[in-house]
Amino acid sequence: MSVFIQKIEEKDLPVLYELYKNVFSGYPWYEDLACSNCKALYTKKKIKEDSKDRVTELKNFTSCLKCNKSLELVSYYPDVVDQMKLIDEAVNLNGFIGYIALINNDLAGFSWGYKVPDKRTISVNFPEIIPALTVQGICQEKAFYGAETGVIEKYQGIGLGRKLVSRRAKEAFKQGYKTFLNRTINSKMRKILQSLFSGIEPAVLFKDPETKSQWFSYDFKDYNGDASK
Repeated sequence: MSVFIQKIEEKDLPVLYELYKNVFSGYPWYEDLACSNCKALYTKKKIKEDSKDRVTELKNFTSCLKCNKSLELVSYYPDVVDQMKLIDEAVNLNGFIGYIALINNDLAGFSWGYKVPDKRTISVNFPEIIPALTVQGICQEKAFYGAETGVIEKYQGIGLGRKLVSRRAKEAFKQGYKTFLNRTINSKMRKILQSLFSGIEPAVLFKDPETKSQWFSYDFKDYNGDASK
């Protein structure tokens, strides 16, 4: 199996739009189809047990199980979330660091992040987050936000996510950031990051005021620089 990881460049954006959609329409997110009224998630794919609390396997429903209105489905990307706008915004933010992974020339995953910005992004209300970071003693100017990581379902479980996240963290470390931040409910991602920061558990910061996801921080003085595993 040949794995190649390359920096995201402007020429990569068209394939990254499709890769992003393919990643998040699969396990564990299943952001595939949505009710046009309430945005409840549905999919025609077979769902794994640990995702059944967030998405419904599509059967012969005439009404949405959440809002009880007539079920009219739309594609989650880009009808609910426009991934093209999200990606275009990210690559143009100050301090963007991003990578795409290919396996045997097949697009397999991605990871990116950027310096904590002053302005709100599509995904994060940073003007509300920055004061909360300051209270925690975190300097915005020296903080890197690990925004997105995803691996195509068929390539999950072989360590590709770790390779991508490690490459991203290594570049941020080289650029002199002091703090690595992320917002996630994904326990596997937390384990990957913890292993890259010498096994030290992250500081648990606060719940995001909008998504209620937990924010975590890692100190780059603990980064072990291991991108090989």
